[in-house]
Amino acid sequence: MAELVIFKIMIRLLSTCILACLLAAGCAEDFDLNAPPEDIWVVYGTLNPDDSVQYVRVSKAFLPQSNALDSARMGDFTVRGLRISLKGADQFFEAKQMDSVLRNPNGDFGPLMTLYAFSTQGANRLKVGELYQLSITADSLEGFSLRASCRIPSRPYILFPRPSGNFNRSCLSTAFFEDSVQVLFRKHSPNEPLSLAMGFEIRVLLSYREEGEVKNFTYGPSRLFNGSRGCSAGQQATLCYEYASGAVLNSFQTAMSDTSLRYSYQAEPSCAPARAFLPQAVRIQVAAVDSALGTYMELNDPAQRDYTTYRPQYTNIRGTQKALGIFGAIAVGESAVGLSACARYLLGLNGVKDSTLCE
Repeated sequence: MAELVIFKIMIRLLSTCILACLLAAGCAEDFDLNAPPEDIWVVYGTLNPDDSVQYVRVSKAFLPQSNALDSARMGDFTVRGLRISLKGADQFFEAKQMDSVLRNPNGDFGPLMTLYAFSTQGANRLKVGELYQLSITADSLEGFSLRASCRIPSRPYILFPRPSGNFNRSCLSTAFFEDSVQVLFRKHSPNEPLSLAMGFEIRVLLSYREEGEVKNFTYGPSRLFNGSRGCSAGQQATLCYEYASGAVLNSFQTAMSDTSLRYSYQAEPSCAPARAFLPQAVRIQVAAVDSALGTYMELNDPAQRDYTTYRPQYTNIRGTQKALGIFGAIAVGESAVGLSACARYLLGLNGVKDSTLCE
């Protein structure tokens, strides 16, 4: 998927050059579509303070005279032998090179790639609100240097729906996805540094079994937003997002459309001594997105209208070489919920067959 993005970026750059040449007064008649090759570096990385490992991928962009897609299928354009570090106010990480990482086996590009990994577990966890600086150098490339920085935003805090109860008993709240569902959340969690996000995404995650085999389905993510959608929160630091009636359930039904198969999910215990013991089969998840990644997402959103057919290329990668890509950060808040009896019937989950549950 990431290599497909790189390919589209290069095609878009080429289209932009052609358009500029056609519109410019006094443009030369001869235009070489396959000019001498130029090194263009492509860097992608997204920090998440809840992940124990952070990944950065560094590739070379390309525009061969042959079919670019065929070239991508045959080769790995990720770069090895780099020195990559990550620095916070009082933290320093050196990346470990990981070769022969398996790509999506059903993708259009080569089966293997190289990634660079930072271990950020335990006492080395990344910190919300911290500014992190990425540095890329290479012993084999004198003077070569790429850099970027991003600040990790505060985690969103879901107010509703969320498990209810007290310190010794907690119960799942039911999300009636067969109807409209409103999700209310604070932009930042209590007792965390205030680091405002540019925007937010929301999605619903479902983990279920199909004939005993574990399956995962995601409804979303939504488009990036930074204001209430479909409902009102009433407070500046709180947002409300409304799912249209039946929208989430209809998507679940599409995933579980084969009525000849048995579907099940973990619904119990619906109450437990602590929230950590409640089922996590259905979760509402809100992701805060920092300004760098958020800007990149907005400019590359296919739903954005662009009457000039030109989209500006945004990147926060800087250095001694021409570079594209993005280095950004997210922080995630989530809440486990339960499905209604009607939803379980409509989805054919856990053998529920009583149609009167939806009356």
